Amino acid sequence: MTMNSKVTVIGAGRMGSALATALFHKGFSTTVWNRAGAKTEFLSRLGLHVARNVEESVREADIVIVSLSDYSSTRQLLLQPDMEAALRGKIVVQLSSGTPKEAREMDTWARQCGIAYLDGAILGSPEWVGTASGPSRRAKVRMISHAFLSFCPARRLGVRSLRACRAV
Repeated sequence: MTMNSKVTVIGAGRMGSALATALFHKGFSTTVWNRAGAKTEFLSRLGLHVARNVEESVREADIVIVSLSDYSSTRQLLLQPDMEAALRGKIVVQLSSGTPKEAREMDTWARQCGIAYLDGAILGSPEWVGTASGPSRRAKVRMISHAFLSFCPARRLGVRSLRACRAV
């Protein structure tokens, strides 16, 4: 994927807005959608595209980042035939709070639908997103996460998330 990739962020709360803004400022074509449209007004003024509905936001994207409060909210939006068809062949990055079991269930759902899926977690504050607070820290964390994944029994079974590894 390049910066020409079209990225959608579903959820414009504090974290979703921070993620969308950082992507936009790094040159990504960024679309955002939120149930409460008022939360996207600021993002629209910055120049981000605000989708009229979640279906439109997904249709326009190569990568869909989900930043909602929980997996239940994600399932309500995405686990519908029209949405599954729109997501087929795309990458979904799930950053909502949840359990290892929910991460595995979403991964199974995505595979069955032909969706590339990555489950993650954000351990930080929205104010930190997109800041230059230490590339060396990111490199160190990246090395550690690769070490965890290489020794994770779930990884050998095809599970692709650290959250799933923690469950083993």
